[in-house]
Amino acid sequence: MLTNSPFTSSSQSASGSLHKNPYIQGGRGLFCLFVFFYHIHNSGLATYPILQTATAKFLLDTLEHGVELFFGVSGIVIIVSLSRQGSVARFAFNRVNRLFPVLWATNIFVIAVAICFGIALPPGWAIAASFFIPPPFFEVPLVNPIAWTLAFELCFYIFVAIWWKFRAHRLVALTMTLIACAWLFFYPRTLMMPAGVLIALGAGAFVSSRITRHSLFWLVAYLLSLRAVIQFFGNGSVDVANPTLIDPSLILPFEVAMLCVTAIGMIALIGIIRGEGILGRFLGSGLMTELGNISYSFYLWHIPIMAGVKRVIIAAGLGGGDYSQLLMLVVSLPIAWLVAKASYEIIELRITNFVRGYEAALLPRAAATSS
Repeated sequence: MLTNSPFTSSSQSASGSLHKNPYIQGGRGLFCLFVFFYHIHNSGLATYPILQTATAKFLLDTLEHGVELFFGVSGIVIIVSLSRQGSVARFAFNRVNRLFPVLWATNIFVIAVAICFGIALPPGWAIAASFFIPPPFFEVPLVNPIAWTLAFELCFYIFVAIWWKFRAHRLVALTMTLIACAWLFFYPRTLMMPAGVLIALGAGAFVSSRITRHSLFWLVAYLLSLRAVIQFFGNGSVDVANPTLIDPSLILPFEVAMLCVTAIGMIALIGIIRGEGILGRFLGSGLMTELGNISYSFYLWHIPIMAGVKRVIIAAGLGGGDYSQLLMLVVSLPIAWLVAKASYEIIELRITNFVRGYEAALLPRAAATSS
C-alpha cells in the first residue's frame, strides 16, 4: 500500500488510524487559525501602530499561506483516501458528501442574512454557481468568498482520481503529467498539492528525521520564504505573483524560487506528519486536534461570522480605535469556534453519515469491490 511513507513511522503507529493522524489534524487546526488571523489583520479595522509597520505587515501577511499548507494536506489525504476506499466512485461520492453540505449551509446563511439586512448579493447566475463550486478559471463572484479554495480542491480531486484510475496506462499518465505541469504554471499557489501527493507516496523516506525533527523551523522558513517570493515578484500580492502577469524575464527565476519554497514546505509537512519536536507536541494536543476536526467548518464559517461582527463593531462606533482588530478577534473567534463545532456535529457527522448510508445502494459495484 503506502510503503516507505512517512505515515508508517513509529509516531504514526502509536497514533492509530492512518487517515486520522493526530498531527495532520492538529496541522489543519493551526493552518485554519493562520487564515483566521490573516483575515483579522486585513479586516480594514484600526489596529495598534506597532502592527502597522512594514515588518509587522510582512510577518502577519505570511499567515495567508495557511491556504497553501491546507493544499499540501489535501495532497496527502487524497492518496490515503483513494487507497483506503479502493474505488474512484466511492472516493467521488465521499468527496461530494464531504464538501458540499457545509458549503450549502454557509451559502444559505449568507443569502438569508443579506436579504434580511438589504446587503448586496452577487447576480443570480453567480449565486446558483456558488452552490456547485465553479472551476477557478471562471471568475465567479461567490456567495461565500472564502470558498474560492474549494474550486482548486475539487479540480485537484478530479485530476488525481483520473490519474489514480488510469495510472497503469502510460499515455494517460503522460497526458495527465503534462496537464499538471501546465496547471501548476498558471496556478503556482497549488504547488503544495502535488507535494502532498509525493509525501503520501513515500517521499518522506528520503528525508532524515534529523532534518524533519526541526519541523517548527521549517514551517517558519516556509512561511517567510514564500512571503518573500510573493513580495519580490508580486509586490506583496499572491494574485500578481503569477507567470502570466510578471515580467517574462522573471518567469524562470520565479518558478525556480517557488519550487525551492515548495521543497521547504514538504520538509515541514513531513516533520508535522511524524509528530516530531515542539511543534509535533503542540499539534498533537487535544485542543489542536479538536480544532483540526472542525477545521473545514471553521474555515467556511469564519468569514460570514467575521463580516457580521465587523458590521456590529462599526455600527457601535468602535471601528476606529487601536483596539478594534483585537476586539474583532476576541468576539469572532469563540463564535466561529462554536458555530464550527455545531456545523461539524450536525452537518459533517450526522447529515453526511446519513447520506453515506445510501452509498451501498447508489454504488453497489464499488461497495462490493471494496468489501
